Amino acid sequence: MSFTFYIFLYCFLIFVLLSTYNGKNKNFLFLMLILPVLVYAHSFIDTNTIADLPNYKESFYDASTINVFNPVDIEYFRMFHKCEYGYILLLKSISLFTADFGVYLCVSSCLFLGFYSYVILKYSPNVGLSFLMLLLIVFDQSTFVLRQHFSIAFVLLSIPSILERKFYKFLLIVAIATLLHKSTFIWFIMYFFYGMKKPWQIFLSLGTMAVVIGLIFNNLGFLNDRLGLGYASYIEGAKTGESNLVSFFVSLTMFVAYMVVCGKRMFDDGIMKLCTLAMYTHIVLSFVGVNLSLLSRFSLVFNTSVLFIVPIVCKNIKSGVIRFAYIFMCLTIYGYITHFGSFSESMKECKLYLFNTEEMIYFLILIVLTLYVTIKSQPKKELIKLNNA
Repeated sequence: MSFTFYIFLYCFLIFVLLSTYNGKNKNFLFLMLILPVLVYAHSFIDTNTIADLPNYKESFYDASTINVFNPVDIEYFRMFHKCEYGYILLLKSISLFTADFGVYLCVSSCLFLGFYSYVILKYSPNVGLSFLMLLLIVFDQSTFVLRQHFSIAFVLLSIPSILERKFYKFLLIVAIATLLHKSTFIWFIMYFFYGMKKPWQIFLSLGTMAVVIGLIFNNLGFLNDRLGLGYASYIEGAKTGESNLVSFFVSLTMFVAYMVVCGKRMFDDGIMKLCTLAMYTHIVLSFVGVNLSLLSRFSLVFNTSVLFIVPIVCKNIKSGVIRFAYIFMCLTIYGYITHFGSFSESMKECKLYLFNTEEMIYFLILIVLTLYVTIKSQPKKELIKLNNA
């Protein structure tokens, strides 16, 4: 059993204990109790007990020795580490202050969880439930798939730009996210599809777009050989078909429940409509790309819509018994997939370690900053609204 299972149990206990608390600082108290634990669990992992982290550790040390403004250094670095330029800049920037990889993980974890905290506080009607879904859908994989999940967390900051139709701000955020990991460029389509008004037009256009993307990825082996895209390791995978099929049916179940409970309101302007678009895109991509591991990686950003869909559905279920059953179903399904399914093999040997003095100082400072910035970035009216939701 992975240590992240016990982290989830701790956060679930805090969620249950605070469920009867109606104070105006409920969300702040919840974040105070879980964020330090989550940052610690996300940062101070024994790099020898989990896949990919040894490579990230080597990348961090190598980044400290290069000139990021020298094209020759950058290309030589990318030959060995396959990092996008934006992520190289992130590695280099943090290496200017510390040579400790643990500190780097702590900084990136605070940013990662800070980004999610911001959008969850801003748009979720139930902050605690969103964080529980975050733990089951995102957290485990994000401990070793660092670049992509950091990029996904960052690109979600573009949600206000989509809803408020601020294209240039949206474009800037997506561009930066793509420089961190190229997979997030697919989020670009959300801005344009959100502007459509008719449901049939949305479903038809998004479905067509997803099928076209699937066909492109289906021929990626040919493109990879001809263009040297560097995706060979993702094109095939032994468990890809099974995991993508499970993802398709689970997402479809969540979408049907969302549609039944919310009805036409799922197309109301705001976070509900955006979640409808993102979840529908994820379902179609999961189905089209059943045997394509790379396509499943590109569709991860759309699956984050579950963080908002589950609380929204709960808010719209009037029966307390049905609401409890729905929450139980969601936590059970995603909990089983994460902690008892095939993915759990990736985490079962993972271990934490006690930080050293330098890491402890950075940890405490960054936790305080993350909490302060996250809470202060929310307008007071929105915080009161969320606390009363």
